[in-house]
Amino acid sequence: MEKFIALWQHRYRKYSEIFLTYLAFWKTVLRIKWIKFRTGKPTVGILMTEHLGDIVACEPISQTIRERHPDAQIFWIVKKAFRDLVAYNPRINHLIEEPNVLFSILLTEKKPFDTLYNLHLSNRVYFPLQKRLVNPIADQRDLTIHNYLNFGRLGEIFAAAAGLPLPDRSKAPSLYIPDEVRSKIDALNLPEKFAVFHTFSNQPVKDWQPQHWNQLTSQVLSEFGPVIEVGLKGQIQSNSPSFRDLCGQLSILETAEVIRRASFFVGVDSGPAHLANAVGTYGFLLIGKLVHFEDFNLYTGGYGDGSNARIIWKRKGPASELTFEEVWQPLQEYLMGRRMTEFMAKRIV
Repeated sequence: MEKFIALWQHRYRKYSEIFLTYLAFWKTVLRIKWIKFRTGKPTVGILMTEHLGDIVACEPISQTIRERHPDAQIFWIVKKAFRDLVAYNPRINHLIEEPNVLFSILLTEKKPFDTLYNLHLSNRVYFPLQKRLVNPIADQRDLTIHNYLNFGRLGEIFAAAAGLPLPDRSKAPSLYIPDEVRSKIDALNLPEKFAVFHTFSNQPVKDWQPQHWNQLTSQVLSEFGPVIEVGLKGQIQSNSPSFRDLCGQLSILETAEVIRRASFFVGVDSGPAHLANAVGTYGFLLIGKLVHFEDFNLYTGGYGDGSNARIIWKRKGPASELTFEEVWQPLQEYLMGRRMTEFMAKRIV
């Protein structure tokens, strides 16, 4: 009896979700058609729903699409968790929240937009129906999750998947932070100068060892000053009053604003590193071999060409195998350079 009840509970949840997804989709279709009728302008969709770094890297693509469709009503389809990354983009008129992959599959199949740019590869699946979100352009170019890092920078990969011109890799993406976010960070009373660390990614092979982070924190506290850790969860253990753990306490844009105010950023290859690139904070990125990819560069602008960042590579192994010395040496050189610059500036004054 318990198995029977569990089976029907599962079926109820499954078909309820499918029904609600179709309902949300048709409501969205009506909204798109109403906006087109009310404005008399064509509608354009940008389908890039996840992840943090991917969405940040795709900001230049919104510029390209706006140039292609100067009079259009442009919609960005995004997961709720990431909506703030595009909510303040001046090139975007409307946001649509994706409840699940089936919703985006319906958008590609039913075609409610005059033009839809699908920036995803064909790797997202709605498992209850075993349906895949297909991107014919990416498939024609043999652009898959298994080889995508061979196609260039992250923004270039997604532009290619949508059949768009590749963004200018000399320019970093932009991030739009509203005044209310800046005001909230003002209230935190952050120190005048500080370093920001981000220690966790969504893949353990990208993550550095906790004992190394603790040692690095101790060294930076001693030779530079305050350290703030950001992200969803932290792993640094420090009793210093100059260390501050803000993990799990900030929104995405609040995290970006803290990073923007930092003297420098140290982090693994993850979403906050793309935030740091977008807000222009000098960075140290810990990157190593990822699956079978040994040599790749996902960043544009100063993080891509090295003018505003130092990439600390583990060429033949994952970033998790970086030694403390491999990370500390370039950071120590940077801190020595900062001290020399500050000393000379005081002498000139």
